[in-house]
Amino acid sequence: MRFDLTDLLMKSQKRAELVPKKNCILMKIPSPDTTAMLFSNGKLVVTGANSEEEVKTAARKFTQIIQKMDYPGVNLIDFKIRNVIGNCDVGFRILMEKFASAHASRCIYEPELYPAVIYRLAHPSVKILVFVSGKLVFTGSKDPRDLHAACEQIYPLLVQFEDKKQVDQRENLDAKVDANMDAKDEDD
Repeated sequence: MRFDLTDLLMKSQKRAELVPKKNCILMKIPSPDTTAMLFSNGKLVVTGANSEEEVKTAARKFTQIIQKMDYPGVNLIDFKIRNVIGNCDVGFRILMEKFASAHASRCIYEPELYPAVIYRLAHPSVKILVFVSGKLVFTGSKDPRDLHAACEQIYPLLVQFEDKKQVDQRENLDAKVDANMDAKDEDD
């Protein structure tokens, strides 16, 4: 089914906004807290869900909203999860240049263009953005289990490139703070 986006926008009663660059309308619902892009060709892309069940619920709700805008024949068909995104924090800073150099066949690192190392796993096929802070973003999978497998594979590689200097500086700072606190306690 094709949609006249201008018609939908007028019927949305301010529940939608036009995104001209993507040639779609954007709609949001609070529960589950998700956003949908509806394209004129009928494709509906839902983002922001935290589980497969949430994305299915949101897709049904967006379909119902569209039906109420004088499109009663709209149905949800060909539902597919196309991309699962996850993130984590390994808890330490990464020596980016050394990590990227050691894994050059799987990495792209151009710090003047983008602050993360882009690491590509073969199995599962997942792209991992590795930031100096130790934060990771996983993308490109269709199955949440792949993200767990990717995390298990990348963590041992990252541990080898932990920025120990940062750890030493934190320990020195902690020692100075403790020493200052002890000195104040003696004066009281």
